[in-house]
Amino acid sequence: MEVYAAKPAHRLSLRQLLFFGRQMDETRIIKSANYVRTELPVRIAHRIRDLQSLPYVVVKQEWVAKVYELYWSAFEKLRKYPEIHTQEDNRQFCKFLRTILNEQYASFSPDPSFIQWFNQCPVIPWISLGLSLSSHHLVPEQLDAFMRRMLVSRISRRVLAEHHLALTDGLARQDTSPQRAQVGIIHTALDVKSSVQRCVSLLQERPQGSDANFEALSEVPPRGSSVKPDYRWPEVVLDGDLDTKFAYIKEHFEYIVFEILKNVS
Repeated sequence: MEVYAAKPAHRLSLRQLLFFGRQMDETRIIKSANYVRTELPVRIAHRIRDLQSLPYVVVKQEWVAKVYELYWSAFEKLRKYPEIHTQEDNRQFCKFLRTILNEQYASFSPDPSFIQWFNQCPVIPWISLGLSLSSHHLVPEQLDAFMRRMLVSRISRRVLAEHHLALTDGLARQDTSPQRAQVGIIHTALDVKSSVQRCVSLLQERPQGSDANFEALSEVPPRGSSVKPDYRWPEVVLDGDLDTKFAYIKEHFEYIVFEILKNVS
């Protein structure tokens, strides 16, 4: 673990992921697989080292210990995975990645909504609960910095894994046109107006002032249901260039917009 923790993470921007994925072929998908195979254990090792740097009494807290064990298990499995050389190797690697994701998420869907995306992961609720119960052992600034690194790193690792899975699926379907609407998990021309309207619609269907967790959203009666809310959210007016489109991960964008709208309403 020390060897991996000492290595720097090789970060890629959304633009780099998009550029590399546009012209996908069998050679590139093997390169992508080996990048994910070597990069994930390095990033997980950094988080294990972060956990080890916490006071012992914090790491032994039940929920923090669960996260530590989950991370260590994933690290060992990824570290030992052999190099990928063929398309069959990559197919087996994708099965392996999905297994890892299944272990770290409450449920797994290859195309989750942004609501499910937040709910699927038990690690963040576990670590949040564990740290809240032992927060008196930590300086607030240290706690904030630790959680920020955990969140950012977790999102980035999920992006790498799911992007590779999506690229592999696209190559299998021979969906490799440079002009396609989606490259991996990145929407090349995300319709901002449509995404904002979707977030507004979801917001207006949930009880105002209710507990701000995404499970509440999944329980909202569908549109057209006989169950009618007795509240009114503020009207949201879209202004500016309503035809704006840009490359982004749709689930991430909608999560951000939903949270902004919820917090200002």
